[in-house]
Amino acid sequence: MRSMLMLALSTVALGCQADANTEHLPAFLRQLIEEYEAASEQRYPFEIWRYEYEGESVFYVPLARALCCDIQSVLYSVDGEILCRPDGGFTGRGDGRCPDFDPRASEGVRVWGEQR
Repeated sequence: MRSMLMLALSTVALGCQADANTEHLPAFLRQLIEEYEAASEQRYPFEIWRYEYEGESVFYVPLARALCCDIQSVLYSVDGEILCRPDGGFTGRGDGRCPDFDPRASEGVRVWGEQR
């Protein structure tokens, strides 16, 4: 039983370490993460995801899930350009500039997140 507990704890710890390693991320994203970590708990997202979308790697910041109702999530290019706001807001549909993000995004990998 004790060895199973130790295995489970080490697996959780390894998972946390993987999320905490941000060295491989673009500089703009590392800066955003620093800002999120310095802000109060209600003012930042719980996680950031990397996806493939329209042949490019993109970073999805689901702010709508972390905050209240009228906040839109953000989709960034690898250069830090805001491509669109795929969801959230009053309608739940974001800004309408990438309505196909959800069905077309693939290979989602969580690159940062708070352990809650």
